[in-house]
Amino acid sequence: MLCDACGTENGDAARFCSQCGTPLTRSCPSCAAAVDPGARFCSACGTALVSNQHKPPSAAAAGAAPVAERRLVSVLFADLVGFTTASEGRDAEDTRELLTRYFDTARTVIERHGGTVEKFIGDAVMAVWGAPTATEDDAERAVRAALDLVDAIPTLDPALQVRAGVLTGEAAVTLGATDQGMIAGDLVNTAARIQSAAQPGTVLVGETTRRATEASVAYVDAGSQVVLTNTFGANRVRLADAGAGIDVAAINRAGVELSKRAAGGRALVFASIGPSGKLLLTGDVSPEELERAFAEQARALAEGGADALVVETMSDLDEACIAVAAARATGLPVVASMVFDAGPALDHTMMGASPEDVARTLTDAGADVVGANCGQGIAGFVDICRRLHAATSRPIWIKANAGLPEVENGRTVYRTTPEAFARHVPALLDAGASYIGGCCGTSPGFIAALRRHRAAS
Repeated sequence: MLCDACGTENGDAARFCSQCGTPLTRSCPSCAAAVDPGARFCSACGTALVSNQHKPPSAAAAGAAPVAERRLVSVLFADLVGFTTASEGRDAEDTRELLTRYFDTARTVIERHGGTVEKFIGDAVMAVWGAPTATEDDAERAVRAALDLVDAIPTLDPALQVRAGVLTGEAAVTLGATDQGMIAGDLVNTAARIQSAAQPGTVLVGETTRRATEASVAYVDAGSQVVLTNTFGANRVRLADAGAGIDVAAINRAGVELSKRAAGGRALVFASIGPSGKLLLTGDVSPEELERAFAEQARALAEGGADALVVETMSDLDEACIAVAAARATGLPVVASMVFDAGPALDHTMMGASPEDVARTLTDAGADVVGANCGQGIAGFVDICRRLHAATSRPIWIKANAGLPEVENGRTVYRTTPEAFARHVPALLDAGASYIGGCCGTSPGFIAALRRHRAAS
């Protein structure tokens, strides 16, 4: 089959040109009906058709083609499911108007996520990230665009759904190309095949795309309503061990930016403030040093756009109160969470504070939410939650580990399964928990299980 755009001979079964990516089968841009080669008008709706066959040779055909280069790009293919059914009974103008709104919506979604529409093919759209401009999160942007497109199209017509595929890899990129696709190569054909294998209303991605995006997309997709930043140890005292020249504010602002980008507006971003790693009791650090360090970190997190601040994994109530004061100065809501991993029943902090001591002290310090995290498996949190709840009117935050870690063949492993973890949800709710999440050893699967058990409670 001869490509109209570049003249390359392709196999009979090919859908796209192997050299320039141009579709080899034509369809009507208004009603998506198949069009015979050489036709000037659609036999179904009468729309005038444009063919490359009668265009004068382009600069590319004359031998002045722009130079192609290989780049890492992410390609999105999406098409409508149910369009034929939705078109039945409509006149040609209504069908054209529906398709136009689909194209406009697709372009808006793609461009909002920084992509470039490569072409519309009947009722399908192809878009690319990484060309002409590349960013480090191109794959994530492409996946988020696909997810948004899947959500947006049924609002045009309840009978319509989109299936999409996203593939990341190397492709030949011809910048400034005319009469041919900007992206060419096997990546284009494979992306089209991935899209065709997706179920209606879903997004199917390639393995490279999955690896590049799963950390940022998975938790929100699993049902997290709150995601935390990766700024747990980003205070000046702790970062001093990394050497001089560390820009503490920039690190914390970047942490918030990454989490907000990952949340994509579908979850709140709470910024994590962890302990200093130094002990007040032994004089390793002074209260004044902690005040300055936590104030610097809290300000940067607030400037970055965090929705709230989480002072977490604290063992010393004095240090926790210093951090809470710094966090409160930003005007953001403050969660304060302690570790209970000491005593015969593992119901005290390392410094000997009980849940009642913690609840009263952190409430007096001005924390908006009081809780416990880390330290032990979720079964031990039920009684701690009940005691915290009895000692304060503040909401209770529970973020347990997936059991206690074990070392197996040099690897740290956690034995608790998502379902075993989530089975404690009813008991925690009865004990007064307002927030339930996962700490060490948990994964998106744990969050999905929590959501299921919460919905069933």
